Amino acid sequence: MGTTTPQQEQALEKGKQLLKDLVAGQYEAIHGTFDKAMAEMMPVEGVSATWAQIQLQAGKFQELVSSKVVTQEGHDIVLLTLKFERGSLLNRLVYSPEGKLAGLHFAPKD
Repeated sequence: MGTTTPQQEQALEKGKQLLKDLVAGQYEAIHGTFDKAMAEMMPVEGVSATWAQIQLQAGKFQELVSSKVVTQEGHDIVLLTLKFERGSLLNRLVYSPEGKLAGLHFAPKD
C-alpha cells in the first residue's frame, strides 16, 4: 500500500473507524462524519436500522478481511471487505474532498 497518498490513508483510517463505530453501536458518531446531503438523507436512526438489517441478513459481524482506497473525481473511495457469519459484504465508503462521508453502501461480496 505504499502508493497511497496521505489523504487516502486518512480516508482509510476514517473508514476503519466507521466500522468500529458500527460494531460498537456508536451511530451518532458515524452520523457526525456525514456531509450535509448524506446527513439529511440518513438520520441517526437510519444508520442504526441499516446496520441492524445487514446483521439480520448476514449474521453477526466477524472481521475486517481486507481494505483498500482509490480516488475517483476527487473523492476517496474506501472499500472494506467484511466477514459475517453467513457470508462477506463489500462496504463502499465515499469521502468528499473535504473529508466528510458522502456515500455509504453495502453489497454482497463473492
